Amino acid sequence: MPQRWIHETVDLIVFGKPYSAIHKQKDAAWKWLGNKHRSKNHEWYNLYGSEWNFDDLYPLKLRKFFEGMQNKNVDSAEERQVWVAHDMLDKMWDQFNTSER
Repeated sequence: MPQRWIHETVDLIVFGKPYSAIHKQKDAAWKWLGNKHRSKNHEWYNLYGSEWNFDDLYPLKLRKFFEGMQNKNVDSAEERQVWVAHDMLDKMWDQFNTSER
């Protein structure tokens, strides 16, 4: 799994903020589950292969979810995007070999 600073750096580039608290929350289960921590707070990660894949990163279901947030608080919409992007980066990270990481 990528270290938190990698998630935060990606967010800083994409969203303009590192969203440290979100990444801390998503990976909190690491303390008691170790490598199996993605069974908690990683909903989109666990839907890989059934709801999305690398050929379809933004399937209709995900696009409709974010479109439905357009009239809501901008911060909460962006925070949900960060939440999902965390899972996508984790799944991509799984595909990298040691030198690519």
